[in-house]
Amino acid sequence: MNADNESLPVINYEQALENAAGEREIFDAVADAAAQEIPSLYPQLAKAIQGNDFLEGQRLAHTIKGAARVIAAERTMVLAQRIEHAMSEEDRDAAEEKLVGLQLAIQELVAELSK
Repeated sequence: MNADNESLPVINYEQALENAAGEREIFDAVADAAAQEIPSLYPQLAKAIQGNDFLEGQRLAHTIKGAARVIAAERTMVLAQRIEHAMSEEDRDAAEEKLVGLQLAIQELVAELSK
């Protein structure tokens, strides 16, 4: 992960609570769902990238980005967005380059949410 990603918070809690209408219970429920959905999509995304399935990779990256956006998981969201863009450009190398960073961001996110 490069320096510009590291400056982003794992979760921007202020934004996350705003997204959940200020309700901690709503955030917790959405965060629980995201903590299960996002890591389960990662292997599918990696497979799509490695198989040059650009449309499926773009769709999966978009789904990860959306799930991350709801809980303001900024690192995960930005990296997924970059992969989505690379897949839309059919740039497998660029997408593959960002996979390790996305995997680390997801691991950080899961760890943060399990606190």
